[in-house]
Amino acid sequence: SRVGETIPIHPCAMMVRAGRLSVSAPGPGPAASPSRSYHSRALPRRSSSTSDENDQLVEAEATIFSSVSSQVYSLSTTCETRSRSTMNLVTYCTSVGLRPRTIALSLFVGTLSWENFKRNGGEGVLQVLNTGQVGCFDLLGRKSGRDVDKIRELEALGIEVREWRGFPIMAGCSAALLVRATNLPDLPKCGDHELALCEVEDAYLGGDRSSPLLTTAFLREHGIL
Repeated sequence: SRVGETIPIHPCAMMVRAGRLSVSAPGPGPAASPSRSYHSRALPRRSSSTSDENDQLVEAEATIFSSVSSQVYSLSTTCETRSRSTMNLVTYCTSVGLRPRTIALSLFVGTLSWENFKRNGGEGVLQVLNTGQVGCFDLLGRKSGRDVDKIRELEALGIEVREWRGFPIMAGCSAALLVRATNLPDLPKCGDHELALCEVEDAYLGGDRSSPLLTTAFLREHGIL
């Protein structure tokens, strides 16, 4: 399900093509299991000298964060038994270092993805999504892996899931990055998220690199976000 329009490429996604990363071929075989939920939240009011100034600040923040476009990723995580592998959606993510390639990845506290990531030594696979995966948005972003086996649900949707470096990935993603956190166990708290600084250890070039990358601007434009 392609959408024929041009979407700006986020710098984080560009690094997959421009960065000097080794590329591994994926191994065949399905995977197993679940992840997390996305809900919009009203921005909290901050204390200010006057009510008018406070209202202006809240309005400005809402305008900024609802207008800026970000690349949409999916983090694949697993645990020792591999019985609770899962995927979620990630938009709070950016490249922060070049040598070694380092990514800042923000994880929602309390989710299965967050739990798996920390239990598995801070290792996961960050998939760079394209518009071919837009039909997975509700499953990956609005349902919890504690309630739904997301890997099986993806396969039921007709999405090919492969195993790569011990993690389930969507074969049609534009690329996938094997990442490992370097700042465990004390991930800085950022409100309801925790921030992992991750080095990129390997990269997989996906089966669909011709579709436009999936961005939050695309999701808003089509009434999905």
